[in-house]
Amino acid sequence: MLRNWWRFIGAAFALSALWPLWKGSEIDRQWAEQFEEINQKWNANSELVRAETEVFEQTISTRGQLKSAVALATLQAEKVKLRREEIETSRRLFDERGDCYLQFIFFWGVAFNMLWIGPFVTRLVTGRSRRRACSVRSRGRNFASGGEPPHQDGDAAESVASWSETEWLHGSDPEPMLEDAHLVSERKLRLFAAACCRRVWEQLGADARRAVEVAEQHADGTAAGEQLDAARPAAGEPSDREAALVRAVAERSVDAGDCASAAATFHADSQIPRHETPSEQEQWYEAVSTESTAQADLLRCVFGNPFRPVVFDADWRTSTVVGIANQMYESGDFSLAPVLADALQDANCTSADVLDHLRHGGQHARGCWVVDLVLGRE
Repeated sequence: MLRNWWRFIGAAFALSALWPLWKGSEIDRQWAEQFEEINQKWNANSELVRAETEVFEQTISTRGQLKSAVALATLQAEKVKLRREEIETSRRLFDERGDCYLQFIFFWGVAFNMLWIGPFVTRLVTGRSRRRACSVRSRGRNFASGGEPPHQDGDAAESVASWSETEWLHGSDPEPMLEDAHLVSERKLRLFAAACCRRVWEQLGADARRAVEVAEQHADGTAAGEQLDAARPAAGEPSDREAALVRAVAERSVDAGDCASAAATFHADSQIPRHETPSEQEQWYEAVSTESTAQADLLRCVFGNPFRPVVFDADWRTSTVVGIANQMYESGDFSLAPVLADALQDANCTSADVLDHLRHGGQHARGCWVVDLVLGRE
């Protein structure tokens, strides 16, 4: 029912538009009645004037003529008064009828626009609100035990900053993570957005895949802004989830949060095309929640822990380490991550964060913070 809110509001305004029409017809009826009454008075006055004129013409004495002239002047004054009443009534009823027409235009205009743009607004708002709902439920499951989630070695005393770090380390929705952590690297944000697109790679068409690849090249400076514009699809129907997703990643100034939201919605729609019944909606929510959790892992892979940046020792950057990292970055194949960890350990790398991420960090993506550190990318 709430998904069709715009229909109810539009119908309410459309029905409300009938009231000024009815009011206008009532004003027209009153106008006709009052003018009929004025016309009757005018005709009666005209008869009196005609009769008095005959009396005046037949009167011989000066006194009688004077008396008749006074009566005629009085009747003429009554006619002037009736004419003034007619003009005032016309002006008042005209203003009232004009107000009714303006009210009709307002109500009908709102109803038309609500019924016209309501579906577009609904599609834009419900996608984000559903993801928020899924995030809240997922977060509730994550912290249902009531205990504090584990911290990394060397955690400082509890503070506002450590709360934000906890949310970052265990969050399951990338959108608030992006907002709260104040991530500013345009390159990494675009690579994260592209990684979200690559998670639904099988459902994307050839043009969409090409646009994602151009976005990755633009992030690394190998594709110009004009190429990015050319790869970005034109605005289509609101139901075209693929076009919306690709436009989000191929914008000149990328909004990674919007891209992640569009990718999660696109994934859920591809899994559950119809989500009208409560059961289908629940499945759709779960699909969005699952995808958002995976995206949050990707975000941590790309940015690491922004609250505890790792200082990378240049001595760890041996030719073997750089070669493996470069191969992983160029190919997009991160199955060599454990091998890179071994090579770093052979180079006397002692950072537990670096080694653990490569060995137990889960999924990886282009822009991985460890690979970027090795290759000296920002």
